[in-house]
Amino acid sequence: MLEEHTASTYCARRRSKRMPGHYLPMQFRDDINGLRAVSVAAVVLYHFGVFPFSGGFVGVDVFFVISGYLMTAVILADQRGLLSFYAARAVRIVPALALLCVVILALGWFILSPAEYRATAAQAVASLGFFSNIANWWREGDYFAPTSLSNWFLHTWSLSVEWQFYMLYPLLLLGLRVARASCKAIRITITAIFLLSLAASVYASSNYASASFYLLPMRAWEMLLGALVYLNGDLKVSFTGRKIAAYAGLVTIVSSALLFTSEDTWPSYLALLPTGGAALVILSADKTNLINTAIFQWLGRASYSIYLWHWPVVVGTRFFEIESTAFVIVAGILISCVLGFASYFMIELPTARTLKETRSATGRAVSALSPIPIIGILAAAIIWKHGIPDRVPEAVNKVLQVEAEAARFTGACDNPQTGCTIGAGPLRAIMIGDSLSLNLAPAAQAAYGSEGGSILLFAYGGCPTVFGAQIPRFGHTHRCADFNATAWKTILTLPDVPVFIVNRTPVYIEGFNEMSGGPFAIFNGERYRSAGERKSAFLDHAVSTLCIMASLRRVVFVNSIPEIPFNVPRGLARRMMFDVNAPDVAISRSAHSVRTVTSDEIGKRTAEKCGVSVLDPLPYLCDAKRCFGSREQRPLYRDSNHLSHAGSAVLVPMFETFLEAGE
Repeated sequence: MLEEHTASTYCARRRSKRMPGHYLPMQFRDDINGLRAVSVAAVVLYHFGVFPFSGGFVGVDVFFVISGYLMTAVILADQRGLLSFYAARAVRIVPALALLCVVILALGWFILSPAEYRATAAQAVASLGFFSNIANWWREGDYFAPTSLSNWFLHTWSLSVEWQFYMLYPLLLLGLRVARASCKAIRITITAIFLLSLAASVYASSNYASASFYLLPMRAWEMLLGALVYLNGDLKVSFTGRKIAAYAGLVTIVSSALLFTSEDTWPSYLALLPTGGAALVILSADKTNLINTAIFQWLGRASYSIYLWHWPVVVGTRFFEIESTAFVIVAGILISCVLGFASYFMIELPTARTLKETRSATGRAVSALSPIPIIGILAAAIIWKHGIPDRVPEAVNKVLQVEAEAARFTGACDNPQTGCTIGAGPLRAIMIGDSLSLNLAPAAQAAYGSEGGSILLFAYGGCPTVFGAQIPRFGHTHRCADFNATAWKTILTLPDVPVFIVNRTPVYIEGFNEMSGGPFAIFNGERYRSAGERKSAFLDHAVSTLCIMASLRRVVFVNSIPEIPFNVPRGLARRMMFDVNAPDVAISRSAHSVRTVTSDEIGKRTAEKCGVSVLDPLPYLCDAKRCFGSREQRPLYRDSNHLSHAGSAVLVPMFETFLEAGE
């Protein structure tokens, strides 16, 4: 997003005897522009789910390296001052971003529910205020989670990281420059900060994954790598060496986009591969590279606007529940490019040309930034008015209230030494599982409570009840194996009552049903080479776990609850905004059966092998052909997979049947 420069560096210029104290003129570099095209293509293909670009998110890492390189070049070569630098950045970034915010907020008036509209307005404020990375980290958490598909401005996190870097990094460089620091001193300073940031990234990626992904301190090293490339760009390399470096860099970037997945710890040290590849391409300054060709140059010039518009198109396909067929994917990519080029030619270029005529840097900055307070006031009004609920029928607002339902009990359910008690009276049953158990426990208590009794619940989100299970996606702070081991020890000290096992089992085997990737379970630190190997390992460990439990307690395995591929209250409300008598949300029963083949096999094997009882929720949530997310416009789920209070009530007869059978 900055002007490209020649390969000649600040340090090389300072050593120049022919031009002491002067700087070479800035020149456009086709190879860097082409590298932008590679970056945005990787990101777009990844977000649209194009196989095999499972690691296309590395395109953002490449963007960071480019920005660091060009920012360093601009600051050290440009003698017009800091204000001029910030004005140029504002002119480059804000107008197109402001248009995106206006369009989405305008469309939101007609298509978004009040809760969604309020959230989208808050996201727009965070984007224009360049703190969306912090907001996403604080509110959303996992970039790769299904909830990200409801955030129309999720992708602006990277712009915020860059802008925050813009605010701080120039001050460091100018301070070094004013202090007349030698090139060696500048390199040492930048290298030291680079290493500190990289170390923080490696540590945080394993322990605080979301913070490491979104926040500047753990991302700065990628931009500083670009800075180091610039500061060392005067290295003497042969023509052949440059060609080799350029293509080696491209191969590394493309390989990263093909080989990495959302399950990898990111950015951490793994990001050294795509960022190192970008550094090689920039360092080579190869003018005959493949990315110097016309198609890469066109994409590169509009890369910023394409990046801005592609994500709302992705979210739009999910919002309107459009199936991701090959046709839809191709159409989505083409629409993203059309919108991107329209933004480039109609917003970016005209704005840059118009503001270029303003001689004052202050005037350029004020003009470029002027849309921010206007849009900010509009968005603030939407937030203050709670998404303006008067826009939609009252029935829609009633449906959306289900999403905010809280658990009807309190206590530290994720404490494996105590659990939490539901109901009053003697202990009648125990339930252990992931967050789904929080929704089924009230149903079990309602069945047992009719005879006077309580349920003890051990629930740890994102943790299947399988001994030794680890979920790398959640980092080292997610102690699933420890929770299961300790909770089981606690259970063995309690009265001999039925132990119900409740999990969203398919997600640990198949991944998310809402999007690619998932919180896959591993055992003994192993990474599985194929989906079949992963399924087999989970099945074996799950059967072993339940049989161990069944040898000491009465174990009841609850088969998988149907999963809906979107947030049910929001999806139903969305339909009702266009038709107040919209049909209920449902998926085909066959789709559920395909997804639960392995998890259903766990129940079958343990029932035959070690006498585990199996409860099946399908007769209560499905008919012969469909599994319902709502009934009579009443959501049975509070999101895509957690049952609502109404959904939980539907399963009370399932537990009553178990009781009546005297098991």
